[in-house]
Amino acid sequence: MICKFLCVPFLIKAQGNIFDYADSIHHAGNYPLAAIEYERVAFENESPHIKAEATVKAATCMKMQGRYDEAASLLDAVNLEQLTDLPLKYRILFQYALNTYLAHELNTSFSTWQSLCHYFPDSSKNEDVLFMKILCLNELQQWKEADTLYKQLMEKYGPSEALPNPYLEIPKLKDPDKAEKLSAYLPFTGAGLFYAGNIPEGILSIVLQAGFIAFGGYSILMKRYITGVLIGVGGYAAFYHGGVRRAKWLAERYNEKKRIQFNAAVRNQLLSVIKNGKHLKD
Repeated sequence: MICKFLCVPFLIKAQGNIFDYADSIHHAGNYPLAAIEYERVAFENESPHIKAEATVKAATCMKMQGRYDEAASLLDAVNLEQLTDLPLKYRILFQYALNTYLAHELNTSFSTWQSLCHYFPDSSKNEDVLFMKILCLNELQQWKEADTLYKQLMEKYGPSEALPNPYLEIPKLKDPDKAEKLSAYLPFTGAGLFYAGNIPEGILSIVLQAGFIAFGGYSILMKRYITGVLIGVGGYAAFYHGGVRRAKWLAERYNEKKRIQFNAAVRNQLLSVIKNGKHLKD
């Protein structure tokens, strides 16, 4: 009975489609084991087509586990020149572009979407490709280019009633270097923190820096030189340098928040359009 049980997987593999056993594991939701089985199929077969098909399936399992970097690396190793199956080539490029996007390799992802459109010109009009290219450009802050693709997508797939174009209100971002320089060159003013958008911290910075300088000056006048230098000047220097770094960090955080909000608004609008039926204008 035990021998019979152990032989079942091998009997399944030996009969029917070469992917049947791995597919059954995949459909059961055991993605780690399914990925290993697909990789085994790719390793043991000489056919470029079977290797590529197994690789795509393994990458899909990795994607389901959030292993986007590994999935992208696996797909990147496929030799597309050996493949004559155009739909399979398309799937490999599409999944590679998708996984690199999910892995936050945005430049690689966008260049792959561009390559996909080059090798498969009709795909440049597909809403899923347009959608992903827009997301990449948004993350790269190339909003003017994204707006062009957004208009193409909405013209072909948008509803008959025009939706508000989010690119008419592109967020105005702060310059982190400017925030840093304002804090460095204009001490006692909180200018860098004010510019970075944090008024309470700017006011607190003014009060603390002025307080330490006043304490240091008073201590020196009272001939408490060590106390004046260590606490007064030392405290001022600590808050001065900390304020410079803080201003830059706050500007970067402000920009990140604005980017996330804007990109989420665009993404949600496009997903709503796609979900509501892929409307084609007459």
